[in-house]
Amino acid sequence: MRVCMGTRNGTRVPATSRV
Repeated sequence: MRVCMGTRNGTRVPATSRV
């Protein structure tokens, strides 16, 4: 559970999207 996991496709995704 990260607060700001912005390392998927160069886009910053909020913690709302659990990947």
